[in-house]
Amino acid sequence: MQNNLIKNDKNDIIMKTQNNVAVVVPGEQLADLISEAVRKGINETDKRKSESEKLYTINEVAKRLGKAHRTIKSMVSSGAIKSTKTGLISEFAIKEYLNN
Repeated sequence: MQNNLIKNDKNDIIMKTQNNVAVVVPGEQLADLISEAVRKGINETDKRKSESEKLYTINEVAKRLGKAHRTIKSMVSSGAIKSTKTGLISEFAIKEYLNN
């Protein structure tokens, strides 16, 4: 979808979509909105990165989830739980599995 950005004499930013929906943002607030969105994106990325740096063995994950070692190993083999090439499982992968 193509957007058209227009700046009026009050420095408001007006975005008009193909569906003729207009969004008006005062110019001075636009920088704040963008900064906040970028900050939230960076924080989420940092959170995922730190979570993904915590690595667990199949045995540790099996104990944590209350499942057999063989079950977790099968889940890793099938791709239900993502792992590193060396077979370690990240905190992020565990949470991703639990949320699905």
